[in-house]
Amino acid sequence: MVTRLQIPDEHRDALRSLLELSASDFESLIRSLESASPSVEGVVNAFESTVEDASTAAAAVLAFSTWRTSHDRSFDDALGSLRSSLELESVPEGLSRLLNARPLTIIAKAIDLGVSHERVFQSARVMSDMRPIFGENVEEPPIAAVVTHELLLNVYGGASGEELYVSLDSSDVKALRAQLDRALEKQTQLEMLIVKSGMAVVDLGAQQSGDGAR
Repeated sequence: MVTRLQIPDEHRDALRSLLELSASDFESLIRSLESASPSVEGVVNAFESTVEDASTAAAAVLAFSTWRTSHDRSFDDALGSLRSSLELESVPEGLSRLLNARPLTIIAKAIDLGVSHERVFQSARVMSDMRPIFGENVEEPPIAAVVTHELLLNVYGGASGEELYVSLDSSDVKALRAQLDRALEKQTQLEMLIVKSGMAVVDLGAQQSGDGAR
């Protein structure tokens, strides 16, 4: 039985726009992908020379590739699901070759590994607050104040989002910043090791959270 994909409207429109590309456009796009940096940004840049809404088109094809990877589907099986979902009689050869391009497969696997955690970071915000301290007589002005911070973390857990609120003081902020700086230093060292080993570093820095197809 063919699985029908739940494709967001903007991704559906982007995939349909790719159907209008000529064979030479597909060839140019695939060549651009082959020479692009192994990153989400690299994929978007590869689409810019051929597709009007490069960001959405890149997100749509990456969502398809990530869905295929995370569900361990063969390419032909996944392509059949896409054909059924878009209500196509057949998938053009150019689009088939594009969706099966090696760079997309590598990045899709990296995305799948990157989000294979109980919770995945989406965004953060820090709200700072000054709280007055009153003396014995509350009818008199405050005699002091304390500054506190609240860290709001928006994360994905399972199929839904969560908001986590964490109270911080100045020492907590410094400790958190030190740990994040240390993480960036470790990132640099590990990427150097990867490059020295002859492998490519896949950059997910521009990845948009969430799957386009489920």
